[in-house]
Amino acid sequence: ATGVPTNWESWDGGTMTRVTGIAPQPYAIQIDASAGVHGGIAQTLNGRVAPGWHVLEVDVTLLSGTFNGAGVYLHWGPSSG
Repeated sequence: ATGVPTNWESWDGGTMTRVTGIAPQPYAIQIDASAGVHGGIAQTLNGRVAPGWHVLEVDVTLLSGTFNGAGVYLHWGPSSG
């Protein structure tokens, strides 16, 4: 994926590209995907997160279609599953 942070990948094989964000965010990730595809961004952290409070924040801009069925999924657990 072009310019995407290390260890980020598209779990459905869609194309991800780093693009210019909306101020004040300098960067964003664009995912080119078809309607009805179960896809998104995955990142393996491999123990790099310490115990405590963490925030997952998502800013989304819809370029076409609808948000029908859209959501945010966080799977957080030990490497043993």
